[in-house]
Amino acid sequence: MALVLAGCSYSGPGPRLPVVTEVPIAVDGATVSPVTFGGVVIAIEPETLLGFHYEGAGMAKDFDYRWGPNFTEKTEEMNLDVLDILGDAGYRTIPWPDGGVKETPTGEPLLELHATVTLMEFNSFSTAGGYYQAYTVVLWELTHPGDGTSLFKAETEGYQKENEHNAGVLRKAFDQALTNLLADQGFAAAVAGK
Repeated sequence: MALVLAGCSYSGPGPRLPVVTEVPIAVDGATVSPVTFGGVVIAIEPETLLGFHYEGAGMAKDFDYRWGPNFTEKTEEMNLDVLDILGDAGYRTIPWPDGGVKETPTGEPLLELHATVTLMEFNSFSTAGGYYQAYTVVLWELTHPGDGTSLFKAETEGYQKENEHNAGVLRKAFDQALTNLLADQGFAAAVAGK
């Protein structure tokens, strides 16, 4: 998938200010449909520029980071916290069923949450002891797998700053985007069938 930015004011990757983390809306699991999550889709073309390493107080661009094997191997880790974060907000979750089961053992419809990362940035800085920064935009869609109906769509942002270069910085930026989704009243209403 290609990321289309026509008509948008996006100026390319660079240093970012933190994204505000919204407070998730707590739900009563008994009043919402169970949710499953099939995994993150990364809609970023190979060799897409993700960001730069900035050297010194003058922030000189020393080298760049591009989407490729050194990043793709880390995206699996983005899937690890999703069900836990949903569960912490009160949602009933079920691990992704092999074969795409459309309902729970009790016959309830099993809603599917889909996540597509449409923008990812990664920058590193030598100043202030050195740190790494990740920013992501995620398109979320909640569907009813029985008939394929889209129940809710939204786009959220996530940001993370870490002192060490590891998969955690990308994963935590993604997790923040999910947390911000759970602060959306429309999402809570869609899972509740309202």
